[in-house]
Amino acid sequence: MDGSLAGVDLDYHDPFYEDVDDGVQEVEDAVDELERHLDGGAHPVLRRVLQHLLTRLGDLAQDAANADALLEVAERASTLFGRAVAGHPDPVTLARWVVDFRVEYGGWPSLALDAVAHAFDEPAWDAYRTSVATLGGGGPAADPYRSEIDRMLLELADHDGDVEEAVALLSGGDRPYYREIIRRLRDAGRPADALAWLDRAVTQGCVDVAWRAGPTIVPVDDAVGAYLDGGRPDAALAIARTLFDRELSVHAFRLLSQVAERCERQEEQRTWAFEQATLRAHSGGGAHLVRLHLADGNLTHAWEAADSFGAGHAWRELVDASAPP
Repeated sequence: MDGSLAGVDLDYHDPFYEDVDDGVQEVEDAVDELERHLDGGAHPVLRRVLQHLLTRLGDLAQDAANADALLEVAERASTLFGRAVAGHPDPVTLARWVVDFRVEYGGWPSLALDAVAHAFDEPAWDAYRTSVATLGGGGPAADPYRSEIDRMLLELADHDGDVEEAVALLSGGDRPYYREIIRRLRDAGRPADALAWLDRAVTQGCVDVAWRAGPTIVPVDDAVGAYLDGGRPDAALAIARTLFDRELSVHAFRLLSQVAERCERQEEQRTWAFEQATLRAHSGGGAHLVRLHLADGNLTHAWEAADSFGAGHAWRELVDASAPP
């Protein structure tokens, strides 16, 4: 591979930034070309081009609309840069540049520590830690999901296996990142501490179904599993019952049934669930009750519920379930 890397242009022209749609395509074409060259091995020119490209993307992303349009290709560029720094001749300079880049652009484009750590030697690690430490962060309001400095501190804590520091960072914002805290404590072999944080999450209403579970929310399936594995079946049942009482959904019914089965209280909880659903059908209609009977495999009771309270939006499911094979 020669030093010119024909086809890779170090200088992007201003018109590229004037039309975002055209610019996205140009960046994608450039990244494709860079990847083809990189497949042949890391090269100093590739490092310079990708470093230049990340910087220009960061400049362009000052406009939020541009950032959205370029998100995917920016992630690809960051990944390629991580590959390109293998065998970097000056890891200390690389480490300091990564810190400066992340602070200047606030994490967009994203350039995580894991992407470049393989290129660090001991002096580079020292330089990286010193550079991050001089930035501050990690105070009472630490929030690695909002502050790039705190994110870098969290990455270092995870790299070092410092669970206490990671928990401190993840619990310093407006609301602790319960999901992330509990995962780290569990992975560190500290189930009692994980359950203590789960108790806090439950108290603050931070347990919910998976599709609504962000980093501050513990998925309900994970929560009941942790309680069951930790020998606290009543706590697991309480979560499952709360979810069912709130949603009356088939998913919540199945979760309650699974938890009750492990607790050997399946018939008791099944009876309670249908009593609750029947009471609610008096005022809200029978759609939920029909669906629950169908999920329970009882077509006769599903039709009885429809006759008593109406099938509502569940009428098609009822008819489909009643069709002959």
